[in-house]
Amino acid sequence: MKQRKKRLNKVLSLLLTLSMLLSMLVIPAAAADPISDYPDDLDAIVELLSGADGVDGESAFDYLGTVFLGWRTTGGPWQNYVINDFVGQTMVDAGYTDAGDSWTNKGTDFTDWTHDYSDDFFWVQHDDSTSLVWAPEYARMEITSITKGGQELDDTDPLYALRDVVNVESYAFDPTSEIYQAHYNDVYSLGATPGDTDDFVKKMSGWINEKDSGGTRVNVFPYGEDPGDPRGPEAHLNERAHLATNAGFNVTENELEAIRENPGDVRNLVAGKTGEVVYVGNVSKYTGDTSELAGKILLCDSSNRTNFDFAQKVGAVSVMTTAALSNFSNPIESEDWYGPEGAVADWYTEWYDGENEWYTDSARFAGGRGADANKKAMDAGKPIVEWNISPDQYNALRTLIDRGYTVKMNVATVGEMY
Repeated sequence: MKQRKKRLNKVLSLLLTLSMLLSMLVIPAAAADPISDYPDDLDAIVELLSGADGVDGESAFDYLGTVFLGWRTTGGPWQNYVINDFVGQTMVDAGYTDAGDSWTNKGTDFTDWTHDYSDDFFWVQHDDSTSLVWAPEYARMEITSITKGGQELDDTDPLYALRDVVNVESYAFDPTSEIYQAHYNDVYSLGATPGDTDDFVKKMSGWINEKDSGGTRVNVFPYGEDPGDPRGPEAHLNERAHLATNAGFNVTENELEAIRENPGDVRNLVAGKTGEVVYVGNVSKYTGDTSELAGKILLCDSSNRTNFDFAQKVGAVSVMTTAALSNFSNPIESEDWYGPEGAVADWYTEWYDGENEWYTDSARFAGGRGADANKKAMDAGKPIVEWNISPDQYNALRTLIDRGYTVKMNVATVGEMY
């Protein structure tokens, strides 16, 4: 029993840390009476965690670094991998048996399971669901041209720099996808075996948790001690295109097949949709000619749900909005909107009060129209990509459009709903 207690101490500390993040129940059992061996109050749990055989804070941080390698979704291949492989294998390595389907639920009473309690075991409790799971893999939004009177904006014009404010590309969604692995294996020179998720995650986790002699994670913290110093390369994992939750994917079946064969070339293989960006404001109050919006990319002031329905009605290919931002989700500071000198439109100057301004490059990750509606549109061959954009992206596009420029943008999204 003593050895069993030590093993419980080590593994339980890991599971408690992970369970706070995964919001799922993972329970180890030890001994013939599994209920009495569990700590029954917070003090007992703290005592277990702080014991000599507990997982220390440094090790716990390393484990969490692995869990948070990529996009966290409520379900999907990455969460399944974390639960079934990362956590599950850790339990098996610690000496526990994966109960799996070896027991049968006889009713609602948790003690009424048929199982051989002579061995230490663990199980994962989960809820069966028939809802769709959204699994994004790659996304980009990119200005392809800025013209006025048929003349392309020259790169010597201050407004040209607004491209860099708007453009965003992301591979940082799902570490189990070959797209993610091919990209970051190359970017960080991990040397992982192509297509081997276990090897990739192990090497990526080791890279994130690489430390110098003082214990500082060299790839995580800033390059320097002054405020504003650029952060370490690990920060690039958070450079995500601002797809709304459950937004549609506009990759074609043929493109997806080619990407599966060569995931490292996804940028060139997915064409996406290119269209003119049109400012429509609050779509419920739009009074323009809706027949002119087919194939366009709509810059909106209303919610993604409302924008999606409007886009579907008029035949637009994509919508974008800052509607998810608020004082609650996007704190304010005393800063001017950054951008090239002379690039601020008159309407923005009048609106800006000179004291409080949004964190300009922040875009809240918020919901879209929903997986069912998006999959239906995708199946009909008319996918609509929904974006949550930041204030500086919005302001850059409004500035160009209000000054009479024609802005064309490409949007490309790869992923699956299942």
